[in-house]
Amino acid sequence: DEYSCDALFDSCIHWFRERCFVLCGDDAITEVFYQLEHRVLKCEEELFREKMQALILGLLNNRQQFRLITKNSRWSSLEFPLMQAIVNHDDLAIASEEEIVGLVDRWNAQGDKPKDELAQLLAAVRPQEGA
Repeated sequence: DEYSCDALFDSCIHWFRERCFVLCGDDAITEVFYQLEHRVLKCEEELFREKMQALILGLLNNRQQFRLITKNSRWSSLEFPLMQAIVNHDDLAIASEEEIVGLVDRWNAQGDKPKDELAQLLAAVRPQEGA
């Protein structure tokens, strides 16, 4: 395992999750999200793909990062499997489940998403207590 890149990969993941936003700012964290999401579905190594997807989802756990990433014009270009993982992610930095509807609406900003995909995403909205 002398030549294993797992430790290096894990160090990079940790840096992006813990330090990138603090050290590099808004534009960098947004770019990291969209560059990784573009590559995650193309990654053939299952463990690396899972770690990259966990990082992508983890970037949405911070409210400031969440707002930067989801308000970006590239939001509507996300692939359906990633959108599905996002709306089902338990640790999103959202104030209420109603924000999921807004995420789906922005994802479909061009009105080009299949209705069955929209229905699947909206099914992830959990009813609020007392509603």
